[in-house]
Amino acid sequence: YPYIRISDFSDGSISTENIKFVRPEDREKIKRYTISKNDIYVSIAGIYLGLFGEVPNTLDGALLTENAAKLIFKNLSHLNKTYFRYMCQSNLVQSQLLQEKGIGAGVPKLALFRISETFIVLPPKSEQDSIAKILSELDFSIFKKGAKLRSNERIKKALMQDLLTGKVRVKIDG
Repeated sequence: YPYIRISDFSDGSISTENIKFVRPEDREKIKRYTISKNDIYVSIAGIYLGLFGEVPNTLDGALLTENAAKLIFKNLSHLNKTYFRYMCQSNLVQSQLLQEKGIGAGVPKLALFRISETFIVLPPKSEQDSIAKILSELDFSIFKKGAKLRSNERIKKALMQDLLTGKVRVKIDG
């Protein structure tokens, strides 16, 4: 069974690149940490407090680290989950959540009551849908440009290696 750690949290979702798994007998011991594709996660312990994200469909039923909590939505008729996630990542919400973080056994902690007492702006559902769509499109554009940049950096590094080792010679006029 997939086991989601805070190190797997990535850009409002979960990266499966280095995901760990637990055996069925271990799952039974920690099954109360099961998370659904309908939930939102938030990191509540460690140095990365207040990271919010959505669970991809492929990880529906995965197990969530005890250093995070899940927010369960019983009725999504008036709420766009993606909008809610973006709102929770905003300075407005983050400043409320992290204004007084506790320290338990030397580890920063986010008290769950802070989440329930946090003020979040909820416009009509149609407006939430529009905002979430625009922000998702911007994130995708940023992701694509970042991938292109990383590709160009790899090409540059390879070309520099070829030039510096003499594999490719440069002709100079004159």
